[in-house]
Amino acid sequence: MEALADLDAEHRAAHQAAAARAMASCGVRCEDAVWVTECAWCNRMRSVAGDWQTLAPAVRAAMKIERTHGVCPQCAQGLMARAEGADREAR
Repeated sequence: MEALADLDAEHRAAHQAAAARAMASCGVRCEDAVWVTECAWCNRMRSVAGDWQTLAPAVRAAMKIERTHGVCPQCAQGLMARAEGADREAR
């Protein structure tokens, strides 16, 4: 994983710009902090529109955010299927 500090100025600026765009679409401001819901299983982030987006590690590192965890619909569906399968096997 690239650390933001290891990037040259041009790439760092590009990652910071991408982070700013991601924060605008994903973040919810709450008293000087930006809170983003992140899937606890796949690490995708929920946008304000409600869709779940995958962000590059360097972009995620550049975002000054506070995270709260949730479960995206795809992971929730997979978890439910596994739980139902385990329930059937236990019977």
